[in-house]
Amino acid sequence: MAVVKYLFVLYLINIPKMSAEFVGPPLMQFEKSKQSNDVVLSKLMDKIENQEARLQELEMTITENKDRETERDRRITQLETRVSFYEETMVEGDKRLAYLQTKLSVYEDALMEREQRLAELVKHNVARENDAARSLEDSNKTITPIANTPKEDVRMTYDPSAMKRGLRKHGLVAKETAIHTHLARVSPAATHGIAFCVSVNTATVNLHVNEVIIYDNVMTDIGSGYNQHDGIFTVPESGMYVFTWKTVSYLHSNVGTTIQMNGSVEGALGSFGNSISNYQSATGVIVKSVTAGDHVYIKSSMQGTLVSNSEARSTFSGWRLF
Repeated sequence: MAVVKYLFVLYLINIPKMSAEFVGPPLMQFEKSKQSNDVVLSKLMDKIENQEARLQELEMTITENKDRETERDRRITQLETRVSFYEETMVEGDKRLAYLQTKLSVYEDALMEREQRLAELVKHNVARENDAARSLEDSNKTITPIANTPKEDVRMTYDPSAMKRGLRKHGLVAKETAIHTHLARVSPAATHGIAFCVSVNTATVNLHVNEVIIYDNVMTDIGSGYNQHDGIFTVPESGMYVFTWKTVSYLHSNVGTTIQMNGSVEGALGSFGNSISNYQSATGVIVKSVTAGDHVYIKSSMQGTLVSNSEARSTFSGWRLF
């Protein structure tokens, strides 16, 4: 029993030593490992912070790139819109060019026709001058009187001054002057008259500024002065003329026109229907002394829609007074 107690006391005495021997090294290793782990953890935290900073930079870069991409898309959309507008403008320009080329072709044909007519008029005037010269020569020839003498050949010579002296002697000078004045006013060309009346043959016409209105429905053309291809009336012979034109504007539309002679405005007219829901008509009349070869036509002075149908017809007319 004493031996057991001794051993137990000895055991108790050696427990601290044994604890120091068995517990001390692991605890020291744990402390060292903890310090090492703290260092590693600190480094990891530094790396995480660096990564977060880098991540924020990347997010800012992505945001800036998105903004740039949005701005680029907006500019691309603007460019596409402008390209579409320019393409539509080019198409409209091509249509307008084709229309102008067609009108140019019509004008060229009309010019050729007028040159031919001018050549015919010159030829006609030359023939009339030749006839007048021959008539003058015939009037100056000697004439044989009705009374004849068997043994004599009595001849008389036409002397205008002597005839006038005889007329003055008998008080007939005033009558002779009045007769010549009347003959000068009434030329041979006035016996057949000159007149035309034309209208637009299309129900509605979209007018452009400074566009010659073509009245393509010819109802009357005495003297052949009107050209239905270009809308121009060429004066066949000089004199005093009356010109009148009527325009009818479409619903909620204004139509302004001028009558021009050789590029000079001689009258203006407006049918303003923009504020009413119905057709609006207007008529203009001028009396003008013109010369053979002058060009008279109607031009639009503003954009608008012209009406010409069975209910309301847009017309252009003219005739010679004397």
